[in-house]
Amino acid sequence: MNGQACLHSHGDIRRATAASGNAASGAKSPEGSRMDGQAGLHRQADIRRATGSERQCRERSDKKKLKAGGRGCGTPSPQKTGAFSHSEIRTEKEKPAMKGTLYGVGIGPGDPELLTLKAVRLIRETKVIAVPGEKAEETVAYQITEKAVPELKEKELLALSMPMTKDKETLDQNYEKASRRVAEYLEKGENVVFLTLGDPTVYSTYLYVHQRILDMGYEAQIVSGITSFCAVSARLNEGLVERSEPLHVIPASYQIEEALTLPGTKVLMKAGKKMKQVKEQLKALGETAVMIENCGMPGEKIYRSVEEIPEDAGYYSLIIVKEKKDK
Repeated sequence: MNGQACLHSHGDIRRATAASGNAASGAKSPEGSRMDGQAGLHRQADIRRATGSERQCRERSDKKKLKAGGRGCGTPSPQKTGAFSHSEIRTEKEKPAMKGTLYGVGIGPGDPELLTLKAVRLIRETKVIAVPGEKAEETVAYQITEKAVPELKEKELLALSMPMTKDKETLDQNYEKASRRVAEYLEKGENVVFLTLGDPTVYSTYLYVHQRILDMGYEAQIVSGITSFCAVSARLNEGLVERSEPLHVIPASYQIEEALTLPGTKVLMKAGKKMKQVKEQLKALGETAVMIENCGMPGEKIYRSVEEIPEDAGYYSLIIVKEKKDK
């Protein structure tokens, strides 16, 4: 029916236009001209009504075609004009805001030259740098990184308090607080680099923030760094394991009696205040061990026997215990 109405409208326009043209041709008497003038007015009104009918018809047709996913007769072709169809048009308010990404970047064990190229690039490209500690500039992570990336001084530093404690409630509170502070930047579309010593996957505080950020729905990525035990082994100029020997990485601040009886090479990390007990257990088992304190950092020290290991060694001390081999 709408199609027929459109055809009638077109026909009315043509007839009215033709009649108007006929009226304009030929000479007329004053009376005839007056009659023709009135007829002309009627014909103009007919043209306007017919044109309006045609426009309404086109609009109804457009609406039906748009609902069906097509293109109305009054809508420009995207292929010809480059215009978007109604279904493709999006306002700026409707576009989802871009969120930032958290990068947990391993900066290696202490030697600034052991930062990876990727770590250096991300630090240079990122405005906000998160550092675990009360005062960012005083942290070991900052001091190592600044030597490799002098531009670090120009960055916005985000100091995240990470107390040295085993109290789970205290730790969880600090992890939550740190994660929320990082999320504030991510929500605004800012990327954040979190500096962590060694590799982020090995006993790293970063991992607790990493998981919370993912749970919040943001993106987080881990960027590998050189592990402390690999650096220590290289500094000692010897391998960690050979052939079928297993490698055990052990947190030495916990119970290690059973761990020390395992076959292969044992790496004892984070002995901290338990160094005295660790040393006593090594002696009791007759183990041979080597320790490096502050590997790659100022104040680096190497101890080549259990007897040499000081009981008050610093936090960044790592012990390697090799399995005895038959001669």
